[in-house]
Amino acid sequence: MSILRPSRRNFLAGLGAGAAALPFVPLPAHADPADYPKRIVFFITPNGTVMDEFWPDEAFDLAASPILAPLDPLRERIIVMRGLDNAAAQTAPVPKDHWPDNCTLLTGRQGIIRGDQTCDVGGMSLDQHIGDGLDAGTRFHSLHLSALSYGGDSVLSARAAYEPITPQSDTRSAFESIFAEVMLDPFGLAQLRARRGSVLDNVTTELHALECELTGSYREKLQRHLEAVEKLELSLTGAAGVGCTLPTLEDIDSSAADDYDRTCAQQLTIMGHALACDLTRVGTVLLYGNKIGHPWLGLDGSHHGIAHGSEGVTADGTTREGWL
Repeated sequence: MSILRPSRRNFLAGLGAGAAALPFVPLPAHADPADYPKRIVFFITPNGTVMDEFWPDEAFDLAASPILAPLDPLRERIIVMRGLDNAAAQTAPVPKDHWPDNCTLLTGRQGIIRGDQTCDVGGMSLDQHIGDGLDAGTRFHSLHLSALSYGGDSVLSARAAYEPITPQSDTRSAFESIFAEVMLDPFGLAQLRARRGSVLDNVTTELHALECELTGSYREKLQRHLEAVEKLELSLTGAAGVGCTLPTLEDIDSSAADDYDRTCAQQLTIMGHALACDLTRVGTVLLYGNKIGHPWLGLDGSHHGIAHGSEGVTADGTTREGWL
Protein backbone atom coordinates (compact mmCIF):
# COMPACT_ATOMS: atom_id res chain seq x y z
CA MET A 1 0.00 0.00 0.00
CA SER A 2 1.19 3.50 -0.76
CA ILE A 3 2.14 6.00 1.92
CA LEU A 4 -0.26 8.65 3.17
CA ARG A 5 0.56 10.63 6.31
CA PRO A 6 -2.43 12.76 7.35
CA SER A 7 -1.59 15.47 9.85
CA ARG A 8 -3.88 16.03 12.81
CA ARG A 9 -5.19 19.19 11.14
CA ASN A 10 -5.86 17.34 7.88
CA PHE A 11 -7.47 14.46 9.75
CA LEU A 12 -9.83 16.85 11.54
CA ALA A 13 -10.63 18.54 8.26
CA GLY A 14 -11.17 15.19 6.61
CA LEU A 15 -13.49 14.09 9.37
CA GLY A 16 -15.43 17.34 9.28
CA ALA A 17 -15.75 17.76 5.53
CA GLY A 18 -15.46 14.12 4.58
CA ALA A 19 -17.00 11.59 6.94
CA ALA A 20 -19.93 13.76 7.93
CA ALA A 21 -20.57 14.62 4.29
CA LEU A 22 -20.58 11.03 3.07
CA PRO A 23 -24.38 10.82 2.77
CA PHE A 24 -24.24 13.80 0.39
CA VAL A 25 -21.28 12.80 -1.80
CA PRO A 26 -22.46 11.69 -5.26
CA LEU A 27 -21.26 8.39 -6.64
CA PRO A 28 -19.53 8.44 -10.04
CA ALA A 29 -21.96 5.80 -11.28
CA HIS A 30 -24.99 8.04 -10.72
CA ALA A 31 -25.22 11.15 -12.88
CA ASP A 32 -28.70 12.28 -11.83
CA PRO A 33 -28.85 13.78 -8.30
CA ALA A 34 -32.24 12.13 -7.89
CA ASP A 35 -30.48 8.77 -8.16
CA TYR A 36 -28.04 9.40 -5.32
CA PRO A 37 -28.24 6.37 -3.04
CA LYS A 38 -29.33 6.42 0.57
CA ARG A 39 -26.41 5.59 2.84
CA ILE A 40 -25.84 5.50 6.59
CA VAL A 41 -22.75 5.06 8.77
CA PHE A 42 -22.79 4.83 12.55
CA PHE A 43 -19.69 6.37 14.17
CA ILE A 44 -19.34 5.15 17.73
CA THR A 45 -16.96 6.11 20.55
CA PRO A 46 -17.09 4.89 24.16
CA ASN A 47 -17.38 6.78 27.46
CA GLY A 48 -19.82 9.46 26.33
CA THR A 49 -18.72 13.05 25.75
CA VAL A 50 -18.30 16.37 27.59
CA MET A 51 -21.92 17.47 27.45
CA ASP A 52 -21.38 21.14 28.37
CA GLU A 53 -18.90 21.48 25.50
CA PHE A 54 -20.85 19.42 22.96
CA TRP A 55 -24.17 21.10 22.17
CA PRO A 56 -24.35 24.04 19.73
CA ASP A 57 -25.96 27.30 20.81
CA GLU A 58 -29.61 28.27 20.17
CA ALA A 59 -28.65 29.68 16.76
CA PHE A 60 -27.23 26.26 15.88
CA ASP A 61 -23.74 27.70 15.51
CA LEU A 62 -21.55 24.61 15.58
CA ALA A 63 -18.49 26.84 15.90
CA ALA A 64 -19.76 27.67 19.40
CA SER A 65 -19.25 24.04 20.37
CA PRO A 66 -15.56 23.22 20.97
CA ILE A 67 -16.30 19.60 20.06
CA LEU A 68 -18.51 20.07 16.99
CA ALA A 69 -16.64 23.09 15.60
CA PRO A 70 -14.79 21.01 12.93
CA LEU A 71 -18.22 20.24 11.41
CA ASP A 72 -19.34 23.88 11.23
CA PRO A 73 -18.74 24.20 7.44
CA LEU A 74 -21.43 21.52 7.00
CA ARG A 75 -23.97 22.88 9.48
CA GLU A 76 -26.63 23.35 6.78
CA ARG A 77 -26.58 19.60 6.25
CA ILE A 78 -26.37 18.49 9.87
CA ILE A 79 -29.00 17.71 12.48
CA VAL A 80 -27.82 17.36 16.09
CA MET A 81 -30.35 15.35 18.08
CA ARG A 82 -30.71 15.04 21.83
CA GLY A 83 -33.17 13.39 24.17
CA LEU A 84 -32.70 9.83 22.90
CA ASP A 85 -32.72 7.40 25.82
CA ASN A 86 -31.00 4.01 25.76
CA ALA A 87 -33.52 2.67 28.28
CA ALA A 88 -32.69 -0.98 27.61
CA ALA A 89 -29.23 -0.48 29.12
CA GLN A 90 -30.74 0.64 32.43
CA THR A 91 -33.26 -2.13 32.92
CA ALA A 92 -32.67 -4.91 35.45
CA PRO A 93 -31.18 -7.46 35.52
CA VAL A 94 -28.54 -5.94 33.24
CA PRO A 95 -26.25 -3.74 35.38
CA LYS A 96 -25.72 -0.08 34.56
CA ASP A 97 -22.23 0.01 33.07
CA HIS A 98 -20.37 0.50 29.80
CA TRP A 99 -20.72 -2.97 28.40
CA PRO A 100 -24.54 -3.26 28.53
CA ASP A 101 -24.61 0.15 26.84
CA ASN A 102 -22.66 -1.30 23.94
CA CYS A 103 -24.82 -4.42 23.72
CA THR A 104 -28.00 -2.36 23.49
CA LEU A 105 -26.77 0.65 21.53
CA LEU A 106 -27.97 -0.44 18.08
CA THR A 107 -30.82 -2.71 19.18
CA GLY A 108 -32.75 -0.93 21.93
CA ARG A 109 -33.21 -4.29 23.63
CA GLN A 110 -31.59 -6.14 26.52
CA GLY A 111 -28.25 -7.77 25.89
CA ILE A 112 -27.54 -11.36 26.90
CA ILE A 113 -25.09 -11.53 29.80
CA ARG A 114 -22.48 -14.28 29.39
CA GLY A 115 -19.83 -13.42 31.95
CA ASP A 116 -18.17 -10.63 33.87
CA GLN A 117 -18.49 -7.42 31.82
CA THR A 118 -19.39 -9.36 28.68
CA CYS A 119 -22.71 -9.72 26.91
CA ASP A 120 -24.09 -10.68 23.53
CA VAL A 121 -26.24 -8.42 21.38
CA GLY A 122 -29.82 -9.46 22.07
CA GLY A 123 -31.25 -9.29 18.55
CA MET A 124 -30.92 -7.83 15.07
CA SER A 125 -29.22 -4.43 15.18
CA LEU A 126 -30.50 -1.28 13.48
CA ASP A 127 -27.79 -1.25 10.81
CA GLN A 128 -28.85 -4.73 9.70
CA HIS A 129 -32.53 -3.74 9.57
CA ILE A 130 -31.60 -0.77 7.39
CA GLY A 131 -29.39 -2.89 5.15
CA ASP A 132 -32.21 -5.36 4.61
CA GLY A 133 -34.64 -2.54 3.88
CA LEU A 134 -32.36 -0.87 1.34
CA ASP A 135 -31.72 -4.19 -0.42
CA ALA A 136 -29.18 -2.26 -2.50
CA GLY A 137 -27.55 -5.24 -4.24
CA THR A 138 -24.08 -3.89 -3.39
CA ARG A 139 -21.06 -6.14 -2.97
CA PHE A 140 -21.38 -5.92 0.82
CA HIS A 141 -24.63 -5.81 2.76
CA SER A 142 -22.80 -3.76 5.40
CA LEU A 143 -19.23 -3.03 6.50
CA HIS A 144 -17.96 -2.90 10.08
CA LEU A 145 -14.62 -1.34 11.01
CA SER A 146 -12.98 -0.51 14.32
CA ALA A 147 -9.81 0.87 15.88
CA LEU A 148 -8.21 -0.88 18.85
CA SER A 149 -11.36 -2.75 19.81
CA TYR A 150 -11.26 -5.95 21.80
CA GLY A 151 -13.47 -8.07 24.00
CA GLY A 152 -17.21 -8.56 24.06
CA ASP A 153 -17.97 -4.85 24.29
CA SER A 154 -16.50 -4.24 20.83
CA VAL A 155 -19.37 -6.03 19.07
CA LEU A 156 -22.30 -3.71 18.40
CA SER A 157 -24.02 -5.31 15.40
CA ALA A 158 -25.77 -8.64 14.96
CA ARG A 159 -27.97 -10.46 12.49
CA ALA A 160 -29.90 -11.93 15.43
CA ALA A 161 -29.39 -12.91 19.05
CA TYR A 162 -26.15 -14.92 19.38
CA GLU A 163 -25.18 -13.97 15.81
CA PRO A 164 -22.74 -11.09 16.35
CA ILE A 165 -20.89 -9.27 13.57
CA THR A 166 -17.31 -8.63 14.65
CA PRO A 167 -15.78 -5.45 13.20
CA GLN A 168 -12.51 -5.54 11.28
CA SER A 169 -9.81 -3.85 13.33
CA ASP A 170 -6.81 -4.51 11.07
CA THR A 171 -6.67 -1.88 8.34
CA ARG A 172 -4.58 -3.99 5.96
CA SER A 173 -6.98 -6.94 6.19
CA ALA A 174 -9.95 -4.61 5.77
CA PHE A 175 -8.38 -2.97 2.71
CA GLU A 176 -7.60 -6.31 1.05
CA SER A 177 -10.98 -7.91 1.75
CA ILE A 178 -13.06 -4.88 0.74
CA PHE A 179 -11.16 -3.83 -2.38
CA ALA A 180 -9.96 -7.25 -3.59
CA GLU A 181 -12.22 -7.20 -6.64
CA VAL A 182 -11.46 -3.57 -7.48
CA MET A 183 -7.78 -4.47 -7.81
CA LEU A 184 -8.40 -7.27 -10.34
CA ASP A 185 -8.59 -7.09 -14.12
CA PRO A 186 -11.87 -8.35 -15.71
CA PHE A 187 -10.48 -11.86 -16.35
CA GLY A 188 -9.14 -12.23 -12.82
CA LEU A 189 -12.41 -10.92 -11.40
CA ALA A 190 -14.44 -13.47 -13.38
CA GLN A 191 -12.20 -16.28 -12.12
CA LEU A 192 -12.49 -15.12 -8.51
CA ARG A 193 -16.28 -14.91 -8.69
CA ALA A 194 -16.49 -18.34 -10.29
CA ARG A 195 -14.42 -19.86 -7.47
CA ARG A 196 -16.51 -18.15 -4.82
CA GLY A 197 -19.73 -19.23 -6.50
CA SER A 198 -18.56 -22.85 -6.59
CA VAL A 199 -17.68 -22.81 -2.90
CA LEU A 200 -21.03 -21.26 -1.96
CA ASP A 201 -22.92 -23.82 -4.06
CA ASN A 202 -21.24 -26.62 -2.11
CA VAL A 203 -21.93 -24.91 1.21
CA THR A 204 -25.60 -24.41 0.31
CA THR A 205 -26.01 -28.08 -0.62
CA GLU A 206 -24.48 -29.22 2.67
CA LEU A 207 -26.59 -26.82 4.71
CA HIS A 208 -29.82 -27.96 3.05
CA ALA A 209 -28.89 -31.56 3.87
CA LEU A 210 -28.26 -30.61 7.50
CA GLU A 211 -31.54 -28.68 7.67
CA CYS A 212 -33.52 -31.92 7.45
CA GLU A 213 -31.85 -33.21 10.61
CA LEU A 214 -32.59 -30.20 12.83
CA THR A 215 -35.70 -28.98 14.62
CA GLY A 216 -36.86 -25.98 16.64
CA SER A 217 -34.53 -23.05 17.27
CA TYR A 218 -31.54 -24.85 15.74
CA ARG A 219 -33.37 -25.22 12.45
CA GLU A 220 -34.49 -21.57 12.53
CA LYS A 221 -30.91 -20.44 13.07
CA LEU A 222 -29.70 -22.62 10.20
CA GLN A 223 -32.41 -21.21 7.93
CA ARG A 224 -31.24 -17.67 8.71
CA HIS A 225 -27.72 -18.77 7.87
CA LEU A 226 -28.95 -20.20 4.57
CA GLU A 227 -30.64 -16.90 3.75
CA ALA A 228 -27.37 -15.11 4.46
CA VAL A 229 -25.47 -17.47 2.14
CA GLU A 230 -28.04 -16.94 -0.62
CA LYS A 231 -27.72 -13.15 -0.25
CA LEU A 232 -23.96 -13.54 -0.42
CA GLU A 233 -24.30 -15.46 -3.69
CA LEU A 234 -26.43 -12.66 -5.14
CA SER A 235 -23.93 -10.04 -3.96
CA LEU A 236 -21.15 -11.66 -6.00
CA THR A 237 -22.51 -9.88 -9.06
CA GLY A 238 -22.37 -6.48 -7.36
CA ALA A 239 -19.77 -4.27 -8.99
CA ALA A 240 -17.89 -1.16 -7.93
CA GLY A 241 -19.18 2.18 -9.17
CA VAL A 242 -17.75 3.74 -12.30
CA GLY A 243 -14.58 5.69 -11.54
CA CYS A 244 -13.95 3.85 -8.27
CA THR A 245 -10.47 4.59 -6.93
CA LEU A 246 -8.47 2.76 -4.28
CA PRO A 247 -7.46 4.53 -1.07
CA THR A 248 -3.75 5.01 -0.40
CA LEU A 249 -2.66 3.91 3.06
CA GLU A 250 0.69 3.77 4.78
CA ASP A 251 1.95 0.58 6.39
CA ILE A 252 1.10 0.76 10.11
CA ASP A 253 0.46 -1.61 13.01
CA SER A 254 -3.28 -1.37 13.67
CA SER A 255 -2.89 -3.21 16.97
CA ALA A 256 -0.35 -0.72 18.37
CA ALA A 257 -1.45 2.09 20.68
CA ASP A 258 1.16 4.38 19.11
CA ASP A 259 -0.61 4.04 15.74
CA TYR A 260 -4.13 4.63 17.05
CA ASP A 261 -4.57 8.05 15.46
CA ARG A 262 -3.41 6.75 12.07
CA THR A 263 -5.57 3.64 12.43
CA CYS A 264 -8.62 5.86 12.96
CA ALA A 265 -7.71 7.91 9.89
CA GLN A 266 -7.24 4.80 7.75
CA GLN A 267 -10.52 3.20 8.80
CA LEU A 268 -12.37 6.41 7.94
CA THR A 269 -10.59 6.50 4.58
CA ILE A 270 -11.47 2.86 3.86
CA MET A 271 -15.14 3.37 4.76
CA GLY A 272 -15.33 6.56 2.71
CA HIS A 273 -13.89 4.90 -0.40
CA ALA A 274 -16.12 1.84 0.04
CA LEU A 275 -19.16 4.12 0.02
CA ALA A 276 -17.88 6.19 -2.89
CA CYS A 277 -17.25 2.97 -4.85
CA ASP A 278 -20.80 1.83 -3.99
CA LEU A 279 -19.46 -1.38 -2.47
CA THR A 280 -21.84 -0.88 0.45
CA ARG A 281 -24.38 1.64 1.71
CA VAL A 282 -24.43 0.71 5.39
CA GLY A 283 -21.54 0.74 7.85
CA THR A 284 -20.35 1.09 11.42
CA VAL A 285 -17.06 2.55 12.62
CA LEU A 286 -16.12 1.94 16.26
CA LEU A 287 -13.24 4.17 17.41
CA TYR A 288 -12.42 2.45 20.69
CA GLY A 289 -8.93 3.25 22.05
CA ASN A 290 -10.31 3.04 25.56
CA LYS A 291 -7.06 2.54 27.47
CA ILE A 292 -4.45 4.43 25.48
CA GLY A 293 -2.90 7.87 25.87
CA HIS A 294 -3.04 10.61 23.24
CA PRO A 295 0.50 11.91 22.70
CA TRP A 296 -0.39 13.39 19.29
CA LEU A 297 -2.77 15.71 21.17
CA GLY A 298 -0.35 16.39 24.01
CA LEU A 299 -2.53 14.41 26.46
CA ASP A 300 -1.17 11.75 28.81
CA GLY A 301 -4.41 10.30 30.14
CA SER A 302 -6.37 7.44 28.58
CA HIS A 303 -9.81 7.98 27.08
CA HIS A 304 -11.39 6.01 29.93
CA GLY A 305 -9.41 7.85 32.60
CA ILE A 306 -10.12 11.28 31.15
CA ALA A 307 -13.84 10.50 30.79
CA HIS A 308 -14.05 9.48 34.45
CA GLY A 309 -11.99 12.43 35.66
CA SER A 310 -9.21 10.27 37.08
CA GLU A 311 -6.54 11.00 34.46
CA GLY A 312 -7.31 14.49 33.22
CA VAL A 313 -9.59 17.48 33.36
CA THR A 314 -12.60 18.58 31.34
CA ALA A 315 -10.37 20.45 28.91
CA ASP A 316 -8.57 17.20 28.07
CA GLY A 317 -11.86 15.47 27.34
CA THR A 318 -12.97 18.36 25.15
CA THR A 319 -9.70 18.23 23.20
CA ARG A 320 -10.05 14.51 22.58
CA GLU A 321 -13.71 14.68 21.63
CA GLY A 322 -13.00 17.56 19.25
CA TRP A 323 -10.30 15.46 17.59
CA LEU A 324 -12.73 12.58 17.16
